[in-house]
Order: sequence, then structure tokens, then C-alpha cells
Amino acid sequence: MYPFLKEGDTVRLRRRPFYRPGDIVLARDSFSDRVLLHYITGNTPDGYYKLMGASNLVQMEYCRFADVAGALECPFIDRRTVLLWDALRPLRRYILWLCRKFGV
Repeated sequence: MYPFLKEGDTVRLRRRPFYRPGDIVLARDSFSDRVLLHYITGNTPDGYYKLMGASNLVQMEYCRFADVAGALECPFIDRRTVLLWDALRPLRRYILWLCRKFGV
């Protein structure tokens, strides 16, 4: 989840009755069986959540509600920030390059 979270950061999760786009969740990928900490970009018609990592440019993963362990509880990362980051997807490559170059 770079640039929001860095290696060694501790996170707190909370189970919810539903999840919305922009929520950062810990989930098991339904197709590769990997555990991911990604944000939800949307839903598919067949009941899957579409997940994307913050430093991914195009790769999507999918999971069902039952595969979600919980949503991230973090005071400095809210849904609006994540949704803005998702809207900046075409510029993300350059923003990530700047973050890595200057150690942000």
C-alpha cells in the first residue's frame, strides 16, 4: 500500500457488515489464494470486490465478501484520499517515481 503505508507500519483491522469503494481491506484473493492489503475499486456483477494496490498501475485482484478479514482503521487515510488516489491512476507512475526518488 505504498505510498500510504510503508514497510514496518502496524495496522488495525475491523470487520464490517459491508465494504465500499475506497476502503482498504485485508483479503484473500479468490483466484490465487494470496493475502492482500489493497483498496476496493468497485464491485463486479457476479458479487466480487475489485481490489487494487496503491502502487499497482493496472493489476486488479478479486475477492468475495467472505474472503475479507476486515477494513483498515487509520486516522490519516480516509476513503476520500484513497478515491482521489484512484482517480490519479493515469499519473500514478510519475507520482510514485517522485515519492521513491525523494524518499516520501
